[in-house]
Amino acid sequence: MRQEAAFNFIPELIGDFVHTMELSENPKLLYLEAAIRTLHMAADVYESVEEHNNTKKKDEKKRALQKEYSELEKNRTEHYVQEAARKIDITYERVKIKIHDGDFRDKEVRKFISCLSEELHKARDIFNDIQIDPDYPYRDEVEEVIRKTLRDYNKLLTVFIEEEDNNG
Repeated sequence: MRQEAAFNFIPELIGDFVHTMELSENPKLLYLEAAIRTLHMAADVYESVEEHNNTKKKDEKKRALQKEYSELEKNRTEHYVQEAARKIDITYERVKIKIHDGDFRDKEVRKFISCLSEELHKARDIFNDIQIDPDYPYRDEVEEVIRKTLRDYNKLLTVFIEEEDNNG
């Protein structure tokens, strides 16, 4: 033991020795102090167990809340996607006859084609950014949707540009 540590430790030993001698002369006092220290230790252990249980409960609640929030986010995204698709369907039904007649100069038709082009562009970008797991069972279907989205986007751009050249 280093000299410094020994000198720091010796007063503690002497103090304990004096206290131990007092307690050994009075066994009843020894039992009482031992019981009090045991209760203090029990209280410390109880606090640590409660703190551990509280931490565990907090972690469980945190996981439950995170799961609930992720489910809500998933539902929000699903509803947004469905609503966007319905909105496009409704708009298409309004301009369907004009498109069938080839009236691409109509303001509403041009706006719809522009909107459709933007949505296809967004879908193409999203699918390009998605990293699909090689073990995903429907990988072929996803790749087919990506291919069709890109094809339709390019065709729509071509039609829109041809109409601009014909009308411009």
